[in-house]
Amino acid sequence: MAPEDNSMNLISRQSKNLTIGALSLLILLIWKFPSFWFKPDESPGRVKWFREILTFKGWTYGEIPVGEAAEAILAADEMKNGEFTSANGGVVRVFSAKRYSEKENATGLLTHTPDICWTRVGLKALDVEPFFTIKVIDGVSLNLERRIFTKGRLRELVYFGAIVGGKPLPYRMDLYLRAALGKTITGQTHGPMSRVVNPRVWSWALESFISRTRFSGSQQLIRISTPVDGDLEAAEARIDSVLTSWLEVETEP
Repeated sequence: MAPEDNSMNLISRQSKNLTIGALSLLILLIWKFPSFWFKPDESPGRVKWFREILTFKGWTYGEIPVGEAAEAILAADEMKNGEFTSANGGVVRVFSAKRYSEKENATGLLTHTPDICWTRVGLKALDVEPFFTIKVIDGVSLNLERRIFTKGRLRELVYFGAIVGGKPLPYRMDLYLRAALGKTITGQTHGPMSRVVNPRVWSWALESFISRTRFSGSQQLIRISTPVDGDLEAAEARIDSVLTSWLEVETEP
């Protein structure tokens, strides 16, 4: 074999080895990428959950059972559902669901917001802004969606938000806001295809990536609401009063 042929074979083998090595490195990088991009906050005292406080001055708590169907859909490890009543007749409804780890074949806990679940049982969101607010709970700023739902003579002000992987979500949970407001998303359906064609699904994933915050794993969904009897400011004050007493931060040791 001519020296030129040996040189060409050597270059060809080196090229193949470099290609294989580069592809192997790329596969390893893709496999390991989430572990360092979405690295959890290991600092002492980081937020783990919001713990529910059921006894505090001025309000009396009553537990309301969650239906078996709803419980099965949520697939939560721990749930609190009930309402606080005050001596003057004020009512504030609260709900907290925790999923300690991601569950195989279970839908995301954060997709079960009032925007989709309440509209399925006949309520409709009013086009009343702001649709978003920030509340400080036990020193932690929590992003909360804000809605007013109506059905017949009922008007209910509701806030809802979430913690994922021990961190409050740094972006909005308005995945189904347009559907709640009655604007078309593929024929007003809420099935898998409506999620695929909904641009908010993809922007949510992008925001999660940019903020280096997972939207899977351990999750806590929080909801608090109260009837609106003509005075919206009074309803908001009622929610604020209970919210800051109902939840307190549980931190990592």
